[in-house]
Amino acid sequence: MRLGIKAKLVLSFLLSNALLASLMFAVSSWRFDQGFQTYVTNVEVQRMQGLVTSLEVHFAQQGSWQTIVDDPRVWDSMMIPYVDSIAPRRLPPQSRDGAPPRRGLDNAPIESQRAVFFDSKILLADAEQTVIIGPPNDPAQDTEWIPIEQNAEVVGYLGLVPRDILNESLDRLFVEEQKNAYAWIAVGSLIFAIVIGLLLASLWLRPIRLLQKGMQKLSAGDYDQRLNATGSDELAELAQQFNLLARTLDKNQSIQEQWIADISHELRTPVAVLRGEIEALVDGVRPLDSHRMTSLHEEVLQLQALIAELHELSLSDMGALNYQKTHIEFKEFMRTLMAQFGNACDEAGLVLHFNEGGEQVVLNADERKLKQLFVNLFQNSLHYTDAPGSLAVSWALEDKTLVVHWADSEPGVNALEQAKLFERLFRAENSRNRRTGGSGLGLAIVKNIVESHGGSIEVTDSSFGGLLFTIRLPIT
Repeated sequence: MRLGIKAKLVLSFLLSNALLASLMFAVSSWRFDQGFQTYVTNVEVQRMQGLVTSLEVHFAQQGSWQTIVDDPRVWDSMMIPYVDSIAPRRLPPQSRDGAPPRRGLDNAPIESQRAVFFDSKILLADAEQTVIIGPPNDPAQDTEWIPIEQNAEVVGYLGLVPRDILNESLDRLFVEEQKNAYAWIAVGSLIFAIVIGLLLASLWLRPIRLLQKGMQKLSAGDYDQRLNATGSDELAELAQQFNLLARTLDKNQSIQEQWIADISHELRTPVAVLRGEIEALVDGVRPLDSHRMTSLHEEVLQLQALIAELHELSLSDMGALNYQKTHIEFKEFMRTLMAQFGNACDEAGLVLHFNEGGEQVVLNADERKLKQLFVNLFQNSLHYTDAPGSLAVSWALEDKTLVVHWADSEPGVNALEQAKLFERLFRAENSRNRRTGGSGLGLAIVKNIVESHGGSIEVTDSSFGGLLFTIRLPIT
């Protein structure tokens, strides 16, 4: 049988409250029995203070307890005022003819009245706590002893053996009524726990149900779903993460749709040019000569370069899992690379400034991907920097991070477009075509390579009037 979260919550509330109620009932019953027994004993001891006073007066007159020992009726007469208050409740003894006996020492049998003080378990002991009058057996260990004093000296003790109140009918009835009340309170607590458990479970499960419905709609492709993420608990954080996931999926879907449209457009242009050129040659509109063949060859090369960059971008999207990383000495690597860029800069009218740094730095990187990173940056500067211009490359160490600065001269890019430079197929100048500019994929590939090496890249204005790319890579 499958139990839902609501049933589990309610059962948890019920079980915990049942255990708590049972424990409280057991402890309360035990404490009540003990407390009620102590209360009754203390009340009886308090009521015996008058008898203690009478015994003190008797000892002062007689000088000993011998009179009480010789004549038990003296003790019985002193007991009469207190027997009804402390003796167990019972029916008075009947005479043989059915008439109740008279109360008094003169007519009532002594055995009957002595039975009263035996049942009430009142003891009289001398100064050494030797029992003078009382039950024939030894006094119980829990006997309450009240000292009898004469001239600040203890001359005897009045003992009261606590009676078992649970054996008394009226007392037992009172105790049972109290325990029944505790039992009903426990049952009421369990019912209350079930009601509260149902209410709290419904309240707590409401955002979970909303999240479940939202996830179902996300799975169906509806990325416009948003949850009301109020509060600061874990459910609110989960709702916020759901909203972030929905926004990310929605954004990725839009990017994917735009990406497909852009790729179609970028591929359609060179293919249309090739088709027009070939159809013109087939129809005899243009003569088939070396100039036309060179033009067709250039269009094929442009198309091939675009397809190659798309392939490189797809590989860079795969991230570091597709990289073969080794230890690379960065200074030597950059020195070799800058030597290769020197001739291209001279032909483009750019002055290359390279500061190779002073310290040796070892990177854990894919050498081929790292070279592609700087080649793409160089191609971007080469295509978009006006001649005469300059290109400055330098690097430095900051803590355990290699920081590379790549700065070129005019023209620059406004701040709004700088944030889009790493987007795919984006070119800062819409007037640039593929012959004078790039494909718009080079910087997207650069960003993927940097992030796959655990680094970051940002672009700002350079001091030369162009762009400054700042690359941060962790060093070994």
